[in-house]
Amino acid sequence: MRILIVSSAVSPYNLVGSYLRSMRCLGHTPLSVSLIPGTLSRGEAYLHPVWRLVLKVGGRFLGSLFNARLRRAAVYFQPDIVFVIRGEKLQSETIAFMRSKCNTVFLWFDPDSIFHPLGRRTEILACLPLHDVLLTWNRSFIGPLHSLSGRPVEYLPFAADPEIHYPVNLSDSERQHWQADVMFAGKATPDRSPYLVAAANAGRLALYGALGETELRHKLKPFYRGKWVYGEDYARAVAGAKICLNILFEANYGAHNMRTFEVPACGGFLLTMRSEGQEEFFMEGSEMACYGSTDELQDKVRYYLAREDERKAIAQKAYTKVQSHTYMHRVRELVRIAQRAPR
Repeated sequence: MRILIVSSAVSPYNLVGSYLRSMRCLGHTPLSVSLIPGTLSRGEAYLHPVWRLVLKVGGRFLGSLFNARLRRAAVYFQPDIVFVIRGEKLQSETIAFMRSKCNTVFLWFDPDSIFHPLGRRTEILACLPLHDVLLTWNRSFIGPLHSLSGRPVEYLPFAADPEIHYPVNLSDSERQHWQADVMFAGKATPDRSPYLVAAANAGRLALYGALGETELRHKLKPFYRGKWVYGEDYARAVAGAKICLNILFEANYGAHNMRTFEVPACGGFLLTMRSEGQEEFFMEGSEMACYGSTDELQDKVRYYLAREDERKAIAQKAYTKVQSHTYMHRVRELVRIAQRAPR
């Protein structure tokens, strides 16, 4: 099938890159059209001074170019499926034009949350009723998305990408560089910071990503290693840590996130915030460890730091389980959803 992926940005290490690789592996022909040209992720673009200026000053012009490229792609590529990831700057007129030029199914997926203030965009909301099926990683969003759009809504979880999420063996010098008792890769937001401080009180913390504006920033700064980690560096960070910490963002409470699958796929031991959404995939105490408060987090860190064999056994079971949750599995489901979508 010819699958057109519409997104803000494409990178070898973001969701779009994983879907592109998985589609090719399954024999499909994907094409990516992104708002930000090149191979910068959206986060990298906002951190890059030139692109930050372009997005701030020339956002409307960039959006016009983006929609023009999509219209051309509909004519020459003739996609069977248009897979819209968020759809920032995507215009309703562009969707109507694309439908007039090719017989395609529009599937929409939001890796963030349209219901969270940080993820809410007027143009995205306006286009929701124009898609054939909406996809979500959070089961609790199914009802609200249907009420908001009037469209069918299907569940499509995150997954692991074996091309970039895999176990690595560290050399002695690499282990010295990456070693930590507890590792967290992400942004230290105000809601996450108390958990990070609790982890630091129980073991040597390594924090990769970004220090957000939080009252606890000064307590976390000594553990900050100064950069986001992607690809093999992410795998090295997992391999160097005894415990890989997962703290769900507010929008993910009760559900799961990308780390739910990425850490086990890299062979890491996952200590994650307890949620029903993760228990769908991994069993607590057998394939992952969980906590529900800062006190329980500290207790679990201390418990598992003293039990290496138990950590390794849990990590191995999770690694085996996650082989059934890759983006190739998600692409197969995406195609099945498109084939049965109402026209």
